[in-house]
Amino acid sequence: MVQASVTTAPQAHMIEATAAFERLVEAHTRHLYCVAFSITRRTAEAEDAVQETMTRAWKVWRRGPAIENPRAWLTRICVNYCLNRERATWRTLLMDPGDIPRQPVAAVEDDLIDFDRAYRRLSVQQRAVVALYYQHDHSIEDCARVLGCRPGTVRSHLARGVEKLRQELRDD
Repeated sequence: MVQASVTTAPQAHMIEATAAFERLVEAHTRHLYCVAFSITRRTAEAEDAVQETMTRAWKVWRRGPAIENPRAWLTRICVNYCLNRERATWRTLLMDPGDIPRQPVAAVEDDLIDFDRAYRRLSVQQRAVVALYYQHDHSIEDCARVLGCRPGTVRSHLARGVEKLRQELRDD
């Protein structure tokens, strides 16, 4: 006699949730990496941010709530993680400035090096807004939702960030 495999409702739900989450990861990993790298400017930090984003997202996803806009939801988790990590990094650096991480710069055009240097001098919030708005084509309202602030605050960070970039690039 052959026994049929019986799947219970909770098991079926978990199988469906896992498959849906795998599709979500596949669809959004590249976008999240680009956002994280835009904020952190470090490959390893961006990879960690994506991994942590997916870990945090899975904890919510497996419980089964409907996520209205998965891309925005994942982006918000990723940006918040990056902002918190950057704040923690700067607190550490302020305590011991001799440990500022230095990465070797490949032979690229001088203006890209200057831009990257200027971009790193922006505050974490300014970097996040500039990255989301200019590099990833989010609207002001989308940026506000992702960052959990008002559109006016986003406009302020964006204006100050762009002005600071202009000043830094003029000075260099």
